[in-house]
Amino acid sequence: MAIDNVLIDINRKNDCVLNPVMNGLSDHDAQLITLKKISLKPSTKHFKVIRTLDENLLNDFLNKLSYEM
Repeated sequence: MAIDNVLIDINRKNDCVLNPVMNGLSDHDAQLITLKKISLKPSTKHFKVIRTLDENLLNDFLNKLSYEM
């Protein structure tokens, strides 16, 4: 189970350092990521997710929805 996820552009993996932090609060160590360069410019890439809906998918959704209070 993951509580937090950090996604980093693989082309910039050398711009950060990841170290464990033993905090004594749990049986899992914390992780500290240090970013060497931070760019606050908005991304020029645009992503669009398109989901194709058909009658079978709609019926499946309605069926699962019928089990909810």
